[in-house]
Amino acid sequence: MSEGIVVNPLIISRLICGGNNIALRSKMVGTSIFMVGVSTLLQVLVGTRLPIVQGSSPNMIAAITAMTTLERFRCVAEVTTIMSVGNTTLHESKDTMYDDNWPMRINEISGCLMLASVVQILLGLTGIVGFLMRFIGPLTITPTISLISFTLMPISASLASTHWGVASMTIRHANNKCRWFGGHTSCYYCFNIVESVADYNACAKICQVPPPPAHAVNRGIAIEGLASLVSGSVGACHVTTSYSENIGVIGLTKVGSRMVFIMVGALLLVGGCVGKIGTALALIPEPILGGVSIMTLGLLGAVGLSCIRYAECTSIRNLSILGLAIYGGLMISNWMATHPNTINTGSHKLDQILTVFLSTAMFFGGTIGFILDNLVPGTPEERGILAWRGENIPNKEGQLIKEDERTIYDIPYISGILKRHKVFKRFPFLPSFDTNMQT
Repeated sequence: MSEGIVVNPLIISRLICGGNNIALRSKMVGTSIFMVGVSTLLQVLVGTRLPIVQGSSPNMIAAITAMTTLERFRCVAEVTTIMSVGNTTLHESKDTMYDDNWPMRINEISGCLMLASVVQILLGLTGIVGFLMRFIGPLTITPTISLISFTLMPISASLASTHWGVASMTIRHANNKCRWFGGHTSCYYCFNIVESVADYNACAKICQVPPPPAHAVNRGIAIEGLASLVSGSVGACHVTTSYSENIGVIGLTKVGSRMVFIMVGALLLVGGCVGKIGTALALIPEPILGGVSIMTLGLLGAVGLSCIRYAECTSIRNLSILGLAIYGGLMISNWMATHPNTINTGSHKLDQILTVFLSTAMFFGGTIGFILDNLVPGTPEERGILAWRGENIPNKEGQLIKEDERTIYDIPYISGILKRHKVFKRFPFLPSFDTNMQT
């Protein structure tokens, strides 16, 4: 959980040119802890009701990294003249990762985050997510998640380069002690939705419960959007999402009780209100942050690549689509990095939007995977759609899942009332939703 709560906010503070501003770093870490606690409680109590700890999404780091290609987002080093003698002038150059414009960057990022969160809430409440997931499978999700990890390598290298030895020891220590840690392994809300839906299904399989029905998925996405909206309003500069690595911890510890995760959310909520905790975590040295980010982002890339197992890995069709998606995403983003001023449509705002989108490998690679997977002929079994949705999957007794076994996803206390009235069958985020009404 260290990456999702501590490391990501500290990396974001560096990207917005906060440098070593301890007050800023402390505030961002404390806010992140508080919002992760809020999101976890909402998700376990009224969202999908699966035991999933939330965390700050690394997708936002990729988005902010792409935004730094814009001129006004670049960090400007301050140069001060110390002494001038004859033809010689001595200057002092301050940290290039810090300038006084970081409040402007926080405001712009928060505004974009809140706007994207509203769209995510609407997608969840209207049931559009459940409809769109019919067209999204492993060949869309695999390049999307893996490219997040691949494109963030320069950030990890920058943090670790201050002392490679400490970073290496951090990676080794984290690997040795991983059993003890709750380790967690605009267009950006789309990829958060895809990643979250994948996590819901994976968590259900590890907990040996039926795959979440449409109303639980829609409600979970809406709750994540609501928590992200609040995160943007308080200046957290990140969205909250489900963490794949947390699901792996459930498999290791065999602990999937909702009450345990409710307690985790409550502890995070309280911890975020204690300023000293955020200050202490903000003082983590950069080599340690680099080591942690190398391990966690590497694990994230591996988790993304593992999603392809749901499809037929021996199919030339699938391998070609996956290769084109990953290669195309990396190629376009690298080309944009070396040609930042290529886009010229005549509209400054449109140029900025296209530059940010094309500079984000996960956007372009995921789009390529989505288009080709739906256009190139292939059976649902070959594409991995049926296995991904959990259709025709038997329960732990070997029997096909019955509808009454999905009541674990119902909202407590009110589900019985909702199911007795026909009017509530039209709301796609309620347990009473009738899937036959969804077009």
